[in-house]
Amino acid sequence: MVWSLVPAGIILALWVVALVVGRFDRPKAQARAVEHLAQLLRLAVPPGYEDRLIARMRRRGTVLVLILGPIAALWMGWMTYAVTLAPEGGPRTESPILFSLPFWALGALALAASHVYDSLRSSKESGPRVARIVEPALTDAVPPVLLWAARAVAVLPLLAALVWLIAPVSVQYASFAAARPQPVLYAVAVVLCPALVAGTELGQKRILSGRQNAATPQELAFDDALRVQAVLALLNVPFGVCISAALLIASPLGDTAGWSGDSAVFAATMIVGLSMYLLPLVTRSQWASRYYLRRFAAFSQPGPAAAC
Repeated sequence: MVWSLVPAGIILALWVVALVVGRFDRPKAQARAVEHLAQLLRLAVPPGYEDRLIARMRRRGTVLVLILGPIAALWMGWMTYAVTLAPEGGPRTESPILFSLPFWALGALALAASHVYDSLRSSKESGPRVARIVEPALTDAVPPVLLWAARAVAVLPLLAALVWLIAPVSVQYASFAAARPQPVLYAVAVVLCPALVAGTELGQKRILSGRQNAATPQELAFDDALRVQAVLALLNVPFGVCISAALLIASPLGDTAGWSGDSAVFAATMIVGLSMYLLPLVTRSQWASRYYLRRFAAFSQPGPAAAC
């Protein structure tokens, strides 16, 4: 148990270093961050807006680090203990992937929290605000394939629970895997996951319809880009929770030898679990980040100035 605190302590030390370094004024690094965002979106930074954008990105980064540091330390400590140091020989009813999936969901919530904080601070700044023509819809910011994928994972716990109905009774109660039907757990997961998907979409809509902090349509393009980053990140919440619930239910059956479906269950849990690691790459990709620009006319007029 004591040795599991070592990696947690290393994470905390790096967290303190990141906070200290973040307090320094680094003009070149900050300018590169703005340039990277502008290149990602293929937008030109409006004159006089760079300093405000730097302040906003720095503020969001600080809040994100403040939240993720302790969470990452706890996760690393528990991961080390549960996977490498826990006493062997006892029954295991979970997939190792299960330990890391909730971390993606917590990271997404931290990014959303940093956006909310930044928006509240920015809304207190004086100056005019450009008006929107219409309020953006969720489909203006999130590609439909990702939106429907997030809704589809809500049924994974139900499918995992149905596996128990297919498995033989002797396998369900096998002492080797400590597999025991948990009707209450299954019922909670089956109801909670669709509710979580619906709640996440409500949160995404609130972020999209929140007060914008831009004086020109060009500034609004960057304001919306920061807003869309938080909206896309929130997709990790239903994915992480729903996949974790499905793995918690089905993975014991994949570890139980002696029936024909164990290999299929194990393969399915691995494929579903590993897909979660690809989601952050997709939500942070240029394809997802630039998707909302194709619908920019639905946000405001005129469109953003194109970068040369």
